[in-house]
Amino acid sequence: MQVQQLSVKFFLANDIAIDTDQLIPIFHRWIRDRLLGDEVLIDVADYRHVPTGPGVMIVAHEGHYAMDEGGSAIGMSYGVKRDSMGAAQERLPLVFERVLNACSLLEKEESLPGLSFDGARVQVQVLSRLAAENSESEFAALQSELQKFLPRLYESAVLDVQHFDADARSPLGAMVTVRSDVGVSTLLERLKT
Repeated sequence: MQVQQLSVKFFLANDIAIDTDQLIPIFHRWIRDRLLGDEVLIDVADYRHVPTGPGVMIVAHEGHYAMDEGGSAIGMSYGVKRDSMGAAQERLPLVFERVLNACSLLEKEESLPGLSFDGARVQVQVLSRLAAENSESEFAALQSELQKFLPRLYESAVLDVQHFDADARSPLGAMVTVRSDVGVSTLLERLKT
């Protein structure tokens, strides 16, 4: 499957409440200290005034990191905005690595005690509707790609990949749940090996 503009979101564990005011200085420090690797980070944007919107985000050249309040629950997302069409198996590792790195960094923040992400629940979307329309046939292709890629992270755990928001006007998406209590740091380690 050829994809463009992938987005991956990991949700906060156990409906933890988070003071999003604290994210702004944290994200500015990440930019200043270059904690998100070699990606060109531009600025922090505050969209908390938008209901179920992107919340507080880091705007980068290639994509956006956001403590996303959209959908069913709050979580950390990374969405690619600048890329060309490419094979899903080539694109998925980079997007997962970036969001897992951000989640892992947030879990280590001393100013956010108790914050953790649910590694067993992840939302994947193809934001470009030109690359993939939200249809059953395109979902079947995305589901197949995820079932090929995700064992790299979850090993032999049972994966449940469901169509997320089948409305044709919405981006193609999948909600993945896994019977595992694996944390985001472990997932990141597995991805890097």
